[in-house]
Amino acid sequence: MLTRDGNKALLISRYGLDAQPYNKDYVGITWEKCTLRTWLNGTFLNKAFAAEEQKGILLTNVDNGSSQGYSKWNTSGGNNTQDRVFLLSYAEANKYLGVTYDDSNNTKSRVAPTAYAIKQGAYTSSSNRTADGTASGWWWLRSPGSSRDNAADVRTGGYLVINFSGCVRPALWINLESGIF
Repeated sequence: MLTRDGNKALLISRYGLDAQPYNKDYVGITWEKCTLRTWLNGTFLNKAFAAEEQKGILLTNVDNGSSQGYSKWNTSGGNNTQDRVFLLSYAEANKYLGVTYDDSNNTKSRVAPTAYAIKQGAYTSSSNRTADGTASGWWWLRSPGSSRDNAADVRTGGYLVINFSGCVRPALWINLESGIF
């Protein structure tokens, strides 16, 4: 759990669950229109959670404003969205996991890809390990990178949005009073 607000909690996966591109086509794009958002709120949501479990996942107003990205890039994040499953923004990753631009020493923000994610093409680095010593990978954020041709990630900046080796760490708000989780 990243944080709690009354009867709801913000969760993020402990592991990189899959390797997916931010967008399947190499075009300037924001979170609102990228294929990763569509995949998370469709295929992933329906395969990872039973219909009953989905009832406890809250529809979230996701802020994609410029304050959510890395301030020195000043790249527009596009329109706000409503999602059940989303990626953290740069500002949220900073707030909850201490992520800062170009900080390779933050083991709290490192993630180990699952065996499935590695099979799907997730990158791993044996020289950059998680706090428990597992080889880590890098993971996508929903914020844009230095231009709309790349998305921010947790490592050392932006990567081309068509890159397939990034881990997906889904985030979601759940209703703690739903009795489901």
